[in-house]
Amino acid sequence: MGRAGSPIHIEGPDGDRPFDATELERDLRAMWKAASSKGGTIYRAALANLITPLSACDSDCFTPILTEITRRHPARLFCVQRSDSPPDDHGLRAHVNAVCHIRPGGAGLVCSEQIAIAWDDASGPLVPSAVASLLVGDLSTVLLELEQGPIPAWREKLARLADARIADSGLAHDPAEYPAIWKRRPGRSDRPLHDLAWARLAPWREILAEAFDPPEFAGALASIQDVTIFYQGSGPPAGAWLLAGWLASRLDWKPRELAGGQIRLGAKTRPVSMRFEAEGANGGTDSAGSARRAIAGIRIRAGAPAPLDLSVSHEGRSETARIVTRAPRASERDVAFGYREFAACVVGEMHRHEPNRAFEDAARVAEELIGLWPKG
Repeated sequence: MGRAGSPIHIEGPDGDRPFDATELERDLRAMWKAASSKGGTIYRAALANLITPLSACDSDCFTPILTEITRRHPARLFCVQRSDSPPDDHGLRAHVNAVCHIRPGGAGLVCSEQIAIAWDDASGPLVPSAVASLLVGDLSTVLLELEQGPIPAWREKLARLADARIADSGLAHDPAEYPAIWKRRPGRSDRPLHDLAWARLAPWREILAEAFDPPEFAGALASIQDVTIFYQGSGPPAGAWLLAGWLASRLDWKPRELAGGQIRLGAKTRPVSMRFEAEGANGGTDSAGSARRAIAGIRIRAGAPAPLDLSVSHEGRSETARIVTRAPRASERDVAFGYREFAACVVGEMHRHEPNRAFEDAARVAEELIGLWPKG
């Protein structure tokens, strides 16, 4: 049956075919009938409809992640991809299969249905209605946007099917692209976008919040005068801007101007300077195979009457972060850093159903900060 944890694939009949919703549903039934006749217990499971558009170059990178997502959160998965078929084989095409995992304890398989839809320039506008015809009607629908590059105009019609929309602004490389991503909305509810770049900030926000819990540090919040966010990669990643936006929105700092390579913000008691600094070489590669652009650390300094010099640093996928305090007294300690793999972040956002005001506030201020940052 295969070792525990490794996915098991079940192929549908006839392979790729011109899109026909009725025929595809028939293929699904035939696939499960054939699979059950081979013995063993198979559980067809779906907690959501998950729609994932991917480009051909992204597919190989993200397929293992999608497999892990369906292990953690079974779904009817729609993989929507531009066709690489010959020009004479045009039109909307599709095929069905399933990906299964052994249940804990080895008692049977838990399987998620997968429907792959291939489109070309002529048939692309048909994708939203094609997906709509195959949604499991009583389940929530999630649009997971991980592909890079131009987005076709019909994508917003696909978004109108969604109860939740998850993107990753960290996959974009130009800060000018981030605000447009943060403003995306699902079409079937008033819920905001879920951004994986924000989800990955959870351990940073938790560590900083806890660092200021002691009364002697809490008093320094009103006298912060300098913040430096360190990053790895070719430029400040989306998470760095969102972290800066979160601090500014929580502490009521107002972006004012760029001066001397740093952003000046207005605060109630004194101006605050904010800088972004590259640290070392790049941080390896991310899930998409690109050079990793990640937050490496943050340093916060405050002056009288409550002086403070505090740094937090984290490397790669380490389970701990280092906190170094230089004032009011010198100390160093390691704290738990709740790093989560890509798939875990996606599933966590799929479980979030309430509006995320902290993210919205952080994104709004981050957009103002980006507007002050030198272009290029």
